[in-house]
Amino acid sequence: MVLAGQCLPSDVALLVVCRFTLLRLEAAQKRPSSYRCTLCKKTFFATQGLACKAVSSDGHLIGVIANSVKCKFDKHGDDAEDDTKFQHITKFLNKIGKETNFFYQYPNVCRALTIDILSVDDKYRGKGVCKSLMDKARELALKNRCSMIYVGCSSYFSAKAAERLGFQCIYTMSYEDYLNDKGQQMFNPPTPHTHFKVYVLPLDND
Repeated sequence: MVLAGQCLPSDVALLVVCRFTLLRLEAAQKRPSSYRCTLCKKTFFATQGLACKAVSSDGHLIGVIANSVKCKFDKHGDDAEDDTKFQHITKFLNKIGKETNFFYQYPNVCRALTIDILSVDDKYRGKGVCKSLMDKARELALKNRCSMIYVGCSSYFSAKAAERLGFQCIYTMSYEDYLNDKGQQMFNPPTPHTHFKVYVLPLDND
């Protein structure tokens, strides 16, 4: 899911991309690197060298993307809901995963790169940061033998960015339609964020 998160560890390798610098997380030797999302305060792990961040020429963090690889033959159980603070988010994402049924929709896809987090500083939006991060994700997908990229967009702007980059929408849910047992709307983000959408981008591995 595309969230706002801008915390990444410092063990990075330098790559120059366009007018800013792209930093790639190196795989940890003994333990996976971790970072904490500033929105949900949850800790994520970068275990496969698939997370990147963009920094400005003066060293300020301006964007981040964290990815993971899904395989249709992996055993996927529901995420443990041991923290009541995140149960409603976990339940929502599990519902979307089941209804999207990605590998059923694309039976010829064996491996897919999932964009778990993508965030760009407001001041740098519209300057090519998102595109460069997504281009890096595509490069990592091909390197990891993935034939498709998958991303869930929780915001209007991230969905539009995906569309501009050629992603195809395969699932849409209105936040108004996601209710709890009492019939109350669970998520009520400000306008124009009205839907959660899932997008995919087929890749040419030749």
